[in-house]
Amino acid sequence: MNMSPETYRARTRIIQAVRDFFTSRDYLEITPPILSPRVIPEATIPLFSTAYRIPGADDREAQPLYLLPSPEYYLKQLLSRDWGNLFSISPCFRNQEVLTRAHSLEFTMLEYYSVQKDYRDSIALTQELFASLPLGIQGDFHAPEPPTPSGGSFDSASAWPGPGGLHRDFHILTMEDAFTQILGRDLASAADPDHPDQARTGLAAMASSLDMGVQPDESWDDIFQRIFLTHIEPELPQDRPLVLLDYPYLVPSTAKRKPGTPWAERWELYAGGLEVANVYTEESDPGVTRLFMERELAQLRRQGSPVQGDPEFVSVAGSLPRCSGGALGIDRLVMLALGLDHIAQVTLFPLHSSLDRD
Repeated sequence: MNMSPETYRARTRIIQAVRDFFTSRDYLEITPPILSPRVIPEATIPLFSTAYRIPGADDREAQPLYLLPSPEYYLKQLLSRDWGNLFSISPCFRNQEVLTRAHSLEFTMLEYYSVQKDYRDSIALTQELFASLPLGIQGDFHAPEPPTPSGGSFDSASAWPGPGGLHRDFHILTMEDAFTQILGRDLASAADPDHPDQARTGLAAMASSLDMGVQPDESWDDIFQRIFLTHIEPELPQDRPLVLLDYPYLVPSTAKRKPGTPWAERWELYAGGLEVANVYTEESDPGVTRLFMERELAQLRRQGSPVQGDPEFVSVAGSLPRCSGGALGIDRLVMLALGLDHIAQVTLFPLHSSLDRD
């Protein structure tokens, strides 16, 4: 265990501040199940699976269950029944993650949904949330310390990520402008969702121009992620939190398409060099949701995964009010608020200690 009582108390204060922030704005806190027989299928998120074995029954009758990777499946069911603004702070699980300073198999997620709002409205809400948080181990942090070598001490505050760690004034940069400013490439011309084959050809040419080989079976999303992670993400500004706005619609998600453009109404938040949050205007068209689920399930079958989607989730999505949903990693938020640089520093009994260490 790498966490001191002082750090644990500071983590508790931060989580309570998050809870107070949303309840004071009349968001209803939900405690969702973490074990579920159904999920929203997402091919890029491997799940932990188990099974319910009925007493006295043959194991062949066991019913599959999954540890949920997010509470989205249940919170959207409540949103579709007019429960209004919701949030939850809950454990989530993702399999096949490499254990690093920023990744664990189990983590704590804040998920928040704002009714009659869109993804741009959620930028201001998230800025207000950041401004409400206590900083530092004692909760009285006033000025950032200059970075110094950590020396491998897990409870040292010496790895403060920089003065922009939890700054409330966010940079806003579109994905299109990031490609133009960092790479000098025109992403829009290679991202038309109405002409996916032409878009893939264009993006493969961009990859080749960057000396990146492209395999015949790579999808548009595969190529995009390699370009983004190799050339864009390391060059993003880190002096303040950054909203990377308008992701390509060809990146599969449940975000609504920005009308008349190749972009989705989606942003991700980077702070201190970490991806901290992922926010959408939620898709409410049942036809679009059905197509998304069919594509994801087909990809999961190609991967040999037995995950079952919930056919009724299409009608749930079709009953959603206009809303924006956000998912924010609490552990990473605590790291930023306390100036710590490893998720094991802010987690009790981290798996890093028993399975692997970055």
